Amino acid sequence: RALSLVVNDRGTTGWAKYPSNPMISPGTAGTWNEQGVTKPTVLLHNGTYYLWYVGFDSNGKASLGFSSSTTGLNWTPSPNNPIFNACAAPSWCEAYHSVDTLFHHNGSFHLWFQGVDASNDRRLGYATSTNGTVWTPENGLNPVFETGASGQWDDGKLQGAAILPTDTGFALWYSAGDGSGNVGIGHAASVDGINWSRSGNNPLFVDPAKPRGLRVFHEGPLYSIFYANLNSGVHLATSLDNVNWTAYASN
Repeated sequence: RALSLVVNDRGTTGWAKYPSNPMISPGTAGTWNEQGVTKPTVLLHNGTYYLWYVGFDSNGKASLGFSSSTTGLNWTPSPNNPIFNACAAPSWCEAYHSVDTLFHHNGSFHLWFQGVDASNDRRLGYATSTNGTVWTPENGLNPVFETGASGQWDDGKLQGAAILPTDTGFALWYSAGDGSGNVGIGHAASVDGINWSRSGNNPLFVDPAKPRGLRVFHEGPLYSIFYANLNSGVHLATSLDNVNWTAYASN
């Protein structure tokens, strides 16, 4: 696995692969990312593109790498890669972790990552950074969000999460199952990014497409959730109040 670029000057159809792909290739034998790289997140910060991505070593251990670019085409990896390592065993994130949300807000970079333990249970962790490369785990590297108690609609596995800053803190949308194959999307709010209060309207909706990875946008009164399904591509739902959601007709 490698990271590649596709370009488009119209925003809809007509995507083309960049001829110099891949942008980021797996490392050489014995390195932290020799088995491939995946799950990129890109931000344009002060005129420089910042790229974070997950790499796998020969044992399948996942770590977070960082590269920067002034053009978005030629990337310089950090000499300190990997900049964020998987948790040591035994722990809640020993098997794998990936970036669920990363953004710059109020002078700091904020990272929420999904950790997976040896039993494949998934939880969210939180870390912050002033420069995007040196990260401080918050909450003592303990998870800050996990699935609901037994009998709740979200007592199965956490499938994906997306977080946005708000005037009062942070808002979280997450997909989770009930252990019987039903997967829905819920909402929670937090002042500090660590302690979360679930919405009384959860689940916002349940979709037979079984939502997984999420991306959420809030522009004016409109909320938009894009979510992935392994078998049927990317789906979209929209809302004007974050309570009543409408699936896009062409899903």
